[in-house]
Amino acid sequence: TLIHRPGAPRERLSCLREAERRLRRLDALHPDSSETWGLLGSVAKRVFEVALQLGENNARSHLDRAIDAYRSGMAADPGDHYPGINAVALLRLRGQHFGGGQGDVAEAESLLPVVRFAVKRRQIGPQDTWEHASLAELDLHRHLLAGETEKPPAGAEHHYALAVASAEGAEISSMRRQLALFLAAGDPAAVIEPLLAAVRVPAQEECP
Repeated sequence: TLIHRPGAPRERLSCLREAERRLRRLDALHPDSSETWGLLGSVAKRVFEVALQLGENNARSHLDRAIDAYRSGMAADPGDHYPGINAVALLRLRGQHFGGGQGDVAEAESLLPVVRFAVKRRQIGPQDTWEHASLAELDLHRHLLAGETEKPPAGAEHHYALAVASAEGAEISSMRRQLALFLAAGDPAAVIEPLLAAVRVPAQEECP
């Protein structure tokens, strides 16, 4: 609730600091939970998002903290694709836009098949909103890591469509927030904006 609470940027920072304090205490009591590490990564990612909105020059430090937390979540449970997909995303952003360089790019590339396996390991294949959203993101990151900047990959469009078909409004908002973060961090508009246009509440569910 604290992580997702709306408000002006500086109001959100206060909530995010409190969320981090509680999560650090939880980790001290019950260490090395992939879920706790994933939430700590989400806190730092949201602070990074706010820092970008405010034009602050310390955005990189928050990005670093988010990556460290998501890496720890992957180490705690490699089968949990949530910290994994976020580790890939933020390593790519740091490598391509925030001075991380080829080391981050190479690490992001190496994690792609690991996270894909975590998503698709169920014998029946991906079924729910977040599994399809994660596969969409994996296709997007592979596309951008390859240097493609002209249009979104077909695989991302396909899996986002499946994700949206089974999603609730809050889930769609979360997918849009992730894409908007990529755009704000410097990803090409020609790739991200068509996906943002597609990831929206279906017309029949929109309020008149």
